[in-house]
Amino acid sequence: MKPVSYEIEELLPLVAKLAFKYTSGESSSVSYETANMLMEAVCYCIGENEWEDGRDALEGSGAIKLGRAAISSGAIKVSGSGSAWILRKSRNMTAAESYRQGYEKVLEKTRRTQERYNEMIADFRAYGNENYRDTVLKALPEFFMKYDPRFAPQETIIGLDYPTLLTVSEETGIDGVERYVSYISLEQRFFRKLPEGMAEELLTRFHEEYREQFFNLGSIPLRHMLAAALLGRQPGREFSDREYAALREFCAGRDRENLTEILNRLTEKLVESGWGQDKELLGYLQGDTENFAAGLAEGAKRNVLRNVVV
Repeated sequence: MKPVSYEIEELLPLVAKLAFKYTSGESSSVSYETANMLMEAVCYCIGENEWEDGRDALEGSGAIKLGRAAISSGAIKVSGSGSAWILRKSRNMTAAESYRQGYEKVLEKTRRTQERYNEMIADFRAYGNENYRDTVLKALPEFFMKYDPRFAPQETIIGLDYPTLLTVSEETGIDGVERYVSYISLEQRFFRKLPEGMAEELLTRFHEEYREQFFNLGSIPLRHMLAAALLGRQPGREFSDREYAALREFCAGRDRENLTEILNRLTEKLVESGWGQDKELLGYLQGDTENFAAGLAEGAKRNVLRNVVV
């Protein structure tokens, strides 16, 4: 069944009501920028209701374009050459109904994400890395303090500066932050099962000043453990010259696609042996296998595997 669309005429009254609340009923007009913000807010909430993850709500680039708009007599009048995206709908309900349900889902997702964040930071460790610490312990609390589900649910507000193995760059607002918090939680779950002192030792071995760097910390012990598995030995100690030579020989005869497949299988075995049937963690850690495979292939080609894995 071909999905029908919400006409722009269905969305404008919702923006008008939001604008009335935004000005606390004291003004009959809002600026062009505010009108755009409120239209995005409406579309974001509808997207939360109509799509499971809210990411595909907008057709096109995701930006709502309006001409200069003003609130007058309860309706938005649009002039100029601007245009607005039309939201597709998958259920037989009005835009107003979908917006209301979507807004409630935004509130619930925000509450659920903050609960998960609070649980995660109870034993959070940044391993001395300043970017990791500041992003998780300073930036994320700022998001929960300033986030505005009513008028700007689409705004992420903060920079998610610490890079996770899987990206959230295409998501905004609580969608992006919920996923980001889940990735940080999974990474912490991975760290907690490592032998005491192993993470710090490997990170220092990789970069003596890792505390001031902006790379993902979890990838370093993960790649070490996978390389050790490739060589058929236990992780922990440094690789010898002979082991680097063996790793180079193994990688040199394979393309990146084949290496990625091998690393995915090894990651599955690694998680099963140390973390049980944790499919969430497996999916997160496998977010690095393609990049690691590329690094191994290039490192083997240039004989610089020591820069790729320690």
